[in-house]
Amino acid sequence: MNLWNSVDLSATIKSYEYTKHTKYQIHRTIDSEDFRSMNSQTIFAFLSNKMEIVAFNDYLKRYLYRLSGMEEDFESIPDKVYQDAIARSFAENSAPCSFSKIKKVPTAIIHSWLKAESVKRTTIFVLGFGLKMPDQDVAEFLTKVNKEESFDFSNHQEAIYWFCYHNNERYAKAKELLEYYDSLEPMKEKNESLWQAMCHDPKMYIHNENELKVYLNYLKTHLSKKDQALEEFKKLYQRTCDLIASIHNDSCMIDGKEGNKTAADISPSDVENALYAIIPKSDDGNMVRMSASLLSKQFRNKRMTRQHINYVLKGKRKPERFDMITMLFFLYCHNIFYDNKGEGPAERFRDYIDEINSILNSCNMVGIYPVNPYEAFILMCLVTEDPLAAYYDVWSYSFGQPN
Repeated sequence: MNLWNSVDLSATIKSYEYTKHTKYQIHRTIDSEDFRSMNSQTIFAFLSNKMEIVAFNDYLKRYLYRLSGMEEDFESIPDKVYQDAIARSFAENSAPCSFSKIKKVPTAIIHSWLKAESVKRTTIFVLGFGLKMPDQDVAEFLTKVNKEESFDFSNHQEAIYWFCYHNNERYAKAKELLEYYDSLEPMKEKNESLWQAMCHDPKMYIHNENELKVYLNYLKTHLSKKDQALEEFKKLYQRTCDLIASIHNDSCMIDGKEGNKTAADISPSDVENALYAIIPKSDDGNMVRMSASLLSKQFRNKRMTRQHINYVLKGKRKPERFDMITMLFFLYCHNIFYDNKGEGPAERFRDYIDEINSILNSCNMVGIYPVNPYEAFILMCLVTEDPLAAYYDVWSYSFGQPN
């Protein structure tokens, strides 16, 4: 099955060499005879062996090695040398080691960076100011190391950060521009054709600070509606709870029992169990740590634990794109529409892409991004005959428990 011919992903996948390489690898995998006969094992093998994973700490050290013009053998340089270089650069550039208001010890933060195989997107932006990176270097960290999309110009923070990196501005200027954005009121009128042109190629319209402020005014007006991320999360969570309750009631009926659960009876723990039923539990009843998984690097921070769900529902944590991607996938796995209509994986795949991109775009997030290992995993499962079985199998293999 030609995954890439079944739907237009041009709005999601940019024409970078590494995205073309990944696209080609996935295409070859799902078109292989192994995938048709052993799709779960093939997906696991692809994720664990063929999909390039770049360790953040190694990439950061190599970046510093080149930046500082070091001539010693790379392997012989102790972390203390890199730690001092980072601290010195941050001090010279008057950059904070964290955007968080919570005070953290800089040396501890820098030490953690040099040990971390992966970091959050925000950390890359912090390093951009501290190491005085040009925008191209920040983009390399985002795309090649984090396996995420480059700068998202529909996000005012990232648009401002890009402008500052591109124009060699310090964090103080970024902070000033962020405060400017916060003070803006949505415009009553706007030039729609200009806005569409800005959306098509934002970099063309923000060469200087005045142009950036015009762009931010339009962006504030366009995004003046209530943030959609939590609302979309709650919608998908409600649908997921409805489905789990229905599955429980159907199971009771088969056993000759009366099942009367509703979505209100479904807890975050129930959702966690439904999504990760195959993952082994520790003695305290929690899922074993992700570090025990053979796909820990590929699936880093991509599990919807009951703690994460509770924090999101209580407003203590923002919903993330993988939340939406995972819940909608679970819903599509149980959608009998395709079987009833005699339609198969290709139709399911196209419909999923359309709906998830619509949801992500409404949350001001970039569309599905197959270069990211977790998102590639979800898409590859979708084109199997039994997506949920493939999903569970791959998670099982990752913990050394082949079915």
